[in-house]
Amino acid sequence: MMILDTAVFCWLSIWAWRALVRFRDGNGGAIDAVIVAHFGLFGVPLALDAFIGLPEYAGQPGLRMPAADPSTRILYALFVAACPLIWRFTGRGALRPLRLHPRPHDVDTLRRLRVTCVLLALLPLGLVALSPERSAYLTYASVVRGRLTDAGGDWHGLVASAALVSVLAVAILLSSYGRVGGAGWILALSSIATSCWIFGKRTLVAIALVALGYVLWSQGLLRGKRLYAAAVAGAAALLVYSSFYQGRVRFADDPALLGPTLDPYGGFRTDFFRDDRVKLAMFVELEPAATRILEFRGQSLLYDLTFFVPRSIWPDKPWPYAVYFTSATYDIVPPRPLGWGMTTSWLDEAIANFGWLGLLLGPLLLSGLCRIGDAFRWAPLNVLTILVVVLLLAVQLSAFLGLFLLWLLLVIFARLELRGRIAGGAEPAD
Repeated sequence: MMILDTAVFCWLSIWAWRALVRFRDGNGGAIDAVIVAHFGLFGVPLALDAFIGLPEYAGQPGLRMPAADPSTRILYALFVAACPLIWRFTGRGALRPLRLHPRPHDVDTLRRLRVTCVLLALLPLGLVALSPERSAYLTYASVVRGRLTDAGGDWHGLVASAALVSVLAVAILLSSYGRVGGAGWILALSSIATSCWIFGKRTLVAIALVALGYVLWSQGLLRGKRLYAAAVAGAAALLVYSSFYQGRVRFADDPALLGPTLDPYGGFRTDFFRDDRVKLAMFVELEPAATRILEFRGQSLLYDLTFFVPRSIWPDKPWPYAVYFTSATYDIVPPRPLGWGMTTSWLDEAIANFGWLGLLLGPLLLSGLCRIGDAFRWAPLNVLTILVVVLLLAVQLSAFLGLFLLWLLLVIFARLELRGRIAGGAEPAD
């Protein structure tokens, strides 16, 4: 296995390097971001398995069995090796009739968008002011520390969604200008920091780093060696922040949670990588009698399609995918929400919902989203497209549903703008 793991790791390294080179040269697209994120989340664990060893996953029997199963490990290595090939041939094209080129004289379009983005950037502060427990937000990560009551927790769901959208609105504002002065950056970074504080989880910090990185790249400020240096610095900063978050925030009120649940190496693997999620989904298909994740095919997708239906009206409404995966990880039957959940990936969710067909449908969905987003040569939509596809590799859809809906709205907005130009005889040249 060491030879196979090392070979696939090297293979994925080449693909990730080529994608970074395209970004360095200013030619990177959303699918290149997917390939780089895929290497980090699914390729690096192969090197860790080969040179450090398999994690024990203390207290997580659902992850331990797939990690040690030879058939699962071989299948996993072959699958992650095939993903860049699938993306290379299906995700880099663009839908030629649907291009939207931002031009300096598109003043009305940008003005409408900027006003909306400013309002969205301020929305989290307004919702915090209306919260029944607004004083709780003076402490960082109150929801993680369990400082909110049921009423405050319910309201926080709305606040958190607004904070996520606010960060993206600021990124879109920055992208809509050719250059931003020092005062503009101070206001933008202050707004992003405030939203991250309100959100209270590591996810938004990672999203903010990716969004800001893309803004700087799109403005030509991160090219050549500066791009590589920024990528390394961003990854290091996120690693340091995550370690701080684990010890000082997430488990600050109950340090005993660390011991019986996660060994240090296993905790590191589950926090920063997603290979164990895909391995568990594959193991379920190989050994259906041993364990299971979903109760029936398409169960988590049904939740995504009906998220707006109150559970009071539909008591048997499916749970988000993370609920089922977390229950499978800890051998909890029947699946039930625990108040928290493990982060999951679209790739393992696709396998759980579609079986072996998910090995193809999972990567292809990401290709389709990349093609739609890259079809519009428009920085705001390009930023959101990269974030959506990268987040689908790292977390479940319900964790950033507001962002995904914002992406859909921008796609519709871009289509309408383009059709209006075509109808007015101003179709942009390719």
